[in-house]
Amino acid sequence: MIRTMHVGIDFRGAQCSGSGLRGIGRYTVDLVEGLLRFAPNVKVTLFVRDGGYLPPSIESCDVVPIHALSWTDPTDALWTKIPKVRSSEFLHTRHWERSVSEQKSAMERALRENPVDLLHLPSALDIGSYPLFNSPYPLVMGFLDAIVLKLKCPATLLPSTG
Repeated sequence: MIRTMHVGIDFRGAQCSGSGLRGIGRYTVDLVEGLLRFAPNVKVTLFVRDGGYLPPSIESCDVVPIHALSWTDPTDALWTKIPKVRSSEFLHTRHWERSVSEQKSAMERALRENPVDLLHLPSALDIGSYPLFNSPYPLVMGFLDAIVLKLKCPATLLPSTG
């Protein structure tokens, strides 16, 4: 008898600003569609942005919403209304750090409540979407886009070497 493998896929990167139609999003959608079509012994659970769009072709997957502040969703009215505040490097960095921390905690919580056999992070360096976290499961981490290195984003997203 063939055992069913339970694969979790962090789908949040495919739900950002139309990215489901290109780049990392297209890769992630194609991967999920391929697993559903060609891997009958694989159960797929998608970790998604709360309220984020899912293409109809993959709606049959189990879905776990991640409830956390997103990098692109500042909650402070000052952030969006006062240009000097919005462009402040200190406040920009604090918002980024807070969103990464919240995303990390939310993903760890979701994994505790929804165990998988393997977790796939399609873009391990995406800003605020895939912060490094403690996973009790084997990880497959993709490196599909190096723009975060080009933009010199904070090194806390990069895997530690020690």
